[in-house]
Amino acid sequence: VGRAQPSPTIDVANYTSVMDACAMVARWGVCLTMLSEMSERSLRASAVNFGVALSACRSGENWEQALRLFCNLRSAGAEVDAVCASIVLSACAKADQWAHC
Repeated sequence: VGRAQPSPTIDVANYTSVMDACAMVARWGVCLTMLSEMSERSLRASAVNFGVALSACRSGENWEQALRLFCNLRSAGAEVDAVCASIVLSACAKADQWAHC
């Protein structure tokens, strides 16, 4: 009678979309949780995913978390690019934390 519905496949693009929406309202904690979930699901986060999370940290005025995340990009297997570096610099500048850049 009741066949089980297959669960939908969640991919990197889905995560990116949700993370982007969260970044727009400075929900950096949700973005970081989603990065962890991606790793747990064996999905490789791209520089775009990290850039979105970094933007959320910047918008949420959490320059320290942005800096930590940026330092972990390579170990997470993502490419460090100019966009991510620029976002971190902007987060530190916004908080007047130039000494950390």
